[in-house]
Amino acid sequence: MAYQSAPKSLSIPTEVVALLEALHLRNPTDHRLRHLSDEQWQRLLRFSDLAHLTLPLASRNRRDGFPEWVSQRLTKNLADNTERFQRVKSTYLEAANILDQFGIPHIVLKGFTLAPDYTRSPSQRQQSDLDFYCPLDTIPRAQLALGSIGYEPEKTVNYSRADHGPTLLRLGTWSWRGNAFDPEMPLSIELHFCLWNEKVSFLALPEIDEFWGRREYRSIEGMNVPVLSQVDQLGYFSMHILRNLLARDSIVHHAYELANFLDDRRLDHAFWNNWVMTHSQHLRSREVIAFDLARQWFGCSFPDVVERQLQELPETQRAWLDHFGESAIEGSFVENRDVAWLHWSLLERDEDKLKLIRKTFVPNQLPNPDRPFVVLSEKKIISSTSNRFQRLLSYTTRRTLSYSASHLRSLYRCARWLAHRQLSS
Repeated sequence: MAYQSAPKSLSIPTEVVALLEALHLRNPTDHRLRHLSDEQWQRLLRFSDLAHLTLPLASRNRRDGFPEWVSQRLTKNLADNTERFQRVKSTYLEAANILDQFGIPHIVLKGFTLAPDYTRSPSQRQQSDLDFYCPLDTIPRAQLALGSIGYEPEKTVNYSRADHGPTLLRLGTWSWRGNAFDPEMPLSIELHFCLWNEKVSFLALPEIDEFWGRREYRSIEGMNVPVLSQVDQLGYFSMHILRNLLARDSIVHHAYELANFLDDRRLDHAFWNNWVMTHSQHLRSREVIAFDLARQWFGCSFPDVVERQLQELPETQRAWLDHFGESAIEGSFVENRDVAWLHWSLLERDEDKLKLIRKTFVPNQLPNPDRPFVVLSEKKIISSTSNRFQRLLSYTTRRTLSYSASHLRSLYRCARWLAHRQLSS
């Protein structure tokens, strides 16, 4: 299955469908892009900045039929990000040096370490932070080390469900100027204490802890960087996609990068033999869920060993991928809970399934009308100025309507899916 257009049952804007079609690896088409209005282009670029897909679009050779202002904007984004990567390098080298001085072992996750396997060049990949993994018992010293060069923890966000401690910031005098590729924008740092968070996902994958023992150094843009081995990087990246999928976070740009890797490596038999030898059947069965989403959305090809692994998935999981594979894209625009049925199928213990149902269909916190809300397109935090009763009434009404609509939509889709499976069996 390859992503060509949004199913009629999904609420995905035309301009986003156009973007996905243009980024398709096997059968790209610019037909819809060339017919977008200026207003649609503006919406598309706002989305692609947030979804980290602007640079992949800008890096394509063809811009036939694009408005001149769009081509100029994409050219500037590429130029700015190329300059920005020098800041990424200097920030990484400074942070890695202080961690080494404090004797703290670490590896770098994602970001520029995905080049050249998942993205052609780190200067063509949007990056706003650095992700380090350090063993749990070294995290306090790592925070102290980075604090010695001016990094301070972000204290207004709840990180209890994150895989890392509070984001470390060193903003200085910089302020947001509406450019997601601003060469002067500082990078934040996140110190990860685990490679897989069972507490959040309810899924036990202790095998991932073995990745740390197979870490290696790789030369990237003249830097000697401690990273996961190539086969473990694929495992971690795939499970990061699965984790964010289950958490209903955005995964579309990661899926695009994964699709690039899978397509480029489809004939590398030595790599895939190593994958089979290194990762268990249980772990591979989780990884290929991300693989299939990458193929559905961006049209990459698989080696036979991956195809066989997909066919060996439980029937419920294969059916979910066929029926709901594209609904995660819709989640960027209309809240849905379709992934709950996949999550349910992955759980083995009844008590974890009950936790999942509670987390999915029951609000996780009491109404808090005083909580500021984030306007992502402006990267601002907005506080309400109305009185407390009005805020409470507005907040409660807004959340009740949102929860009710998404619950009914998810239950209706599940009922249709089950009915279809029943008729097909």
